[in-house]
Amino acid sequence: MSVRRGHRRATLLVVACLGLAPAGCSARTAPSCNPYFPMAEGATWAYRDLRRSGDTSVERRLAVESVDRDDQVVTAVLSQAVSTGGTAPGGTGGGRTILRCSGGAVATSVEGTAKAASGASARVRAELPGFPAADRLVSGYEWKSEGRVETQDGYDRSTTTIRRESRVDGFFPVQTSAGSFPGALRVTSIETLRTGDGPGAREARQEVREWYVRGVGLVKRDTRLADASGREQAASAEELVRFEGLRAEP
Repeated sequence: MSVRRGHRRATLLVVACLGLAPAGCSARTAPSCNPYFPMAEGATWAYRDLRRSGDTSVERRLAVESVDRDDQVVTAVLSQAVSTGGTAPGGTGGGRTILRCSGGAVATSVEGTAKAASGASARVRAELPGFPAADRLVSGYEWKSEGRVETQDGYDRSTTTIRRESRVDGFFPVQTSAGSFPGALRVTSIETLRTGDGPGAREARQEVREWYVRGVGLVKRDTRLADASGREQAASAEELVRFEGLRAEP
């Protein structure tokens, strides 16, 4: 499998996993900023991929390392690690996520590694589409955002741009391994991913459906990736399996 294919997988790992880590501000340890994105120092989350085969599992772990406030901007630094379990345990990637919350809106940047198809670790840097302030998140609200992901596998570099169109579906009950949440905010996003420029550029679209809980953050995500013709290439689903240092709000 080619290095470019590896770049594609590394990019998808960032967009589907690293990109939308829980963010926000916990009233207990930092001024409130966005209750759907808590930034309590020391808080931890663990997510599990629900569509892996029975002999392999993938778990994504995040932890807030620090929270700072400067001129009305709250910044949290999170560590993240992705590992495989089952019959062949091992690490597959990780890195650092920086969340900046200003006026309730959240911006995300990522630096880390993701496993390429060659088995090597590709370096990843990303500025990902943001999230609006909580008071805007009512049923039917729509917004557009953009992002950019750069991967490097040896001497080979690749850049993917992201265009996202999102809509609030409403508030729904959701069941996860970490518990039941009666009123989770559900957001559906259509993302267009374009890698490269000119005639050789490759484009794909993915639909992402996410559930957020006030005071906890992201609790579930479903992703369906299709190529430019609409044929499904991959699908994933993950849910929150445990969290600490956080408390769901009414």
